[in-house]
Amino acid sequence: MSEKFSYSILTYRYSLFLGEVLNVGVLMIFPDENLVEFHYPKKISRLKGLYNNFNESLIKDYLKAFEQKSKNLNNQLEKYVFGYNDLIADNFIVEDASALQFEDFRTAIYYSDFEITRERYIDLILSNYNSEINGTTHILTEDKIVRRLKSKIIEINPNAKEFLKLDKNRILTNKHVEFKSDFYWENVITNYTKAINFDLSSEKNILDKSILFNGQLRQLEKSTLKNIKIDFVINEPKDKKFGDAIEEAKTILKEIQIDKSLYTNLKTYSEYVASQIAI
Repeated sequence: MSEKFSYSILTYRYSLFLGEVLNVGVLMIFPDENLVEFHYPKKISRLKGLYNNFNESLIKDYLKAFEQKSKNLNNQLEKYVFGYNDLIADNFIVEDASALQFEDFRTAIYYSDFEITRERYIDLILSNYNSEINGTTHILTEDKIVRRLKSKIIEINPNAKEFLKLDKNRILTNKHVEFKSDFYWENVITNYTKAINFDLSSEKNILDKSILFNGQLRQLEKSTLKNIKIDFVINEPKDKKFGDAIEEAKTILKEIQIDKSLYTNLKTYSEYVASQIAI
């Protein structure tokens, strides 16, 4: 068994300018099981309250159609030996709903057995529907963390604006997986910053999220990437009852055998980056 699977997240992009993007489904391919599945939340009415002019019935029709199409693809995987992105182009084109877009496929490995891995990824990717984020009404909390980091870094060191970069082509990748950072900066080595919001409503969601990053980055351990470092900037739960879960989540992240650091204080990390970037 290769212990690898691929998934593509279906997003609803209400406003690219404002950065308002929400996961509404996930297409999963398990080659060892010869299985293609599309999963989506059965209730999306909460989107209607978030976005004006949200066409709930149209989106539901697409989601149901995608689910049905996926069931007919189990015996066609051998056609896509060069990658699964063509599978989306051939079977899941959204002609009159441009707000719906599939992301490129990502590859991950089984953290546990097939059933548990599948359920954990579904729960994590669609967690906005299955559990509420604590203490906030804003869905894109990690985007907010990144904006605060950048703002604080530039406030401390105005010249840092020239060095903080967001380039979609600068993705850590090998033939199995890709990892997108929130931004990167260079000082002798290339430092990739990734914000992780662990202020979630249950221990399970916290651990599932750490497992997702573990699964992605374990594939990069064997890569030939040199002179890089990943900084995880963690937003911890406000509820102290999740103390054990957050420590376990950190342990899972620390298992990744690549050069990395974990930060739990946004101010401390901002000061560190501001001091490291050339003045």
